[in-house]
Amino acid sequence: MRNIAHQFGQNNWLTNKRKKSVSRDCLKLYDNTVFHLNRTFSDLHVKKKCSSFDAQTWLSTAYTNIQTCQNGALELNIPKFVVPIMKVNMTEIISNSLFVNWEFVKRDGLVHYTDDVTEEAFPRWFSVRERKLLESSRVIKAHLVVAKDGSGHFKKVQDAINAAGRRKFKTRFVIRVKRGVYRENIVVGKMNDNIMLVGDGSRTTIITSNRNVQAGFTTYSSATAGYQDTLMVHAQRQFYKECYIYGTVDFIFGNAAVVFQNCIILVRRPLNGQANMITAQGRDDPFQNTGISIHNSQIRAAPDFKPVVSKFKTFMGRPWQRYSRVVVMKSFMDNLVSPMGWSPWGGTNFAQSTLFYGEYKNFGPGSSTRNRVRWPGYHVMSSPAQASQFTVANLLAGATWLPSTGVPFTSGL
Repeated sequence: MRNIAHQFGQNNWLTNKRKKSVSRDCLKLYDNTVFHLNRTFSDLHVKKKCSSFDAQTWLSTAYTNIQTCQNGALELNIPKFVVPIMKVNMTEIISNSLFVNWEFVKRDGLVHYTDDVTEEAFPRWFSVRERKLLESSRVIKAHLVVAKDGSGHFKKVQDAINAAGRRKFKTRFVIRVKRGVYRENIVVGKMNDNIMLVGDGSRTTIITSNRNVQAGFTTYSSATAGYQDTLMVHAQRQFYKECYIYGTVDFIFGNAAVVFQNCIILVRRPLNGQANMITAQGRDDPFQNTGISIHNSQIRAAPDFKPVVSKFKTFMGRPWQRYSRVVVMKSFMDNLVSPMGWSPWGGTNFAQSTLFYGEYKNFGPGSSTRNRVRWPGYHVMSSPAQASQFTVANLLAGATWLPSTGVPFTSGL
């Protein structure tokens, strides 16, 4: 499979800019797919050092990678773009693997609710030694400093990330980014593990860029941030704490298993005639353990949107793919949220019976579920057991990896 990916990247017929952009993305994505498939087989069956839940995450990532390549070709209007790997129907093979491995996840007791997690936010199967190791935390000390004024090791964030990638031991590596506006696209390689960026504050350390589809870039390789498609939670497991997230259309999107906790989601003024869509979740297989969970957060209008809130509709999300999955739990919703709550995709009934959209104990003037959509896949959750599936403990298996980062989190509801 690796040879297929590299042969694809060397095809000399990829001449124009758009085809080269898709080619570059797909080569990177397929190389990443090979990596995750190999680690699944090796760590699960040979070394036996990962859980079935880990394997489900990696298989989900492999599936998403192939889907992202195909989406990029469609975005840049290259409908006949075909690569060798598509001919072997790798998506179907991975989908079958997801189905089979899900049975092992259930057998291993890793599909659980909050009563499987102790008050200390560790699964019962954790040993005392493992708990002590993960509970230990040290003051965060930067290994490298980035500063635009030249007072640090580097002036660019990417240069520091690249330097970190050359280290021998891939333990946690902290990069402090001093105040300033850094106009660059940030890329962290798949083998550059445990990178932690620490800024001087959300209003003083800013990373931004302006790539877009019109300029010949796919969404996957476009801007670090902007109005539409602001935050791409592409794949794997991700956790965001106390973040400010701004945008207009589909501005939290992708197919990771991701929890936003104590975040402030600020909706900006869209273009005339547009509606705001906070999420566009990309789960395309029912056995992918992915989804977007917004927990203990706030959904408000940004300053530029407040004066004109009544002139535009704002929805919590729309189904990007067939099994799109988003929940909003114990969060404040201001009056900008449409009474319908959720939007159809393109005015059709696409995915309305296969998606899972849920709300649990939200509050504020926009939180009433009385006039929400009546889709089969929409749920007003009243059971803590059902809602707990989308917590840090259960959606992310967060107790197995978050404590060592030193980032505070709430494990359950």
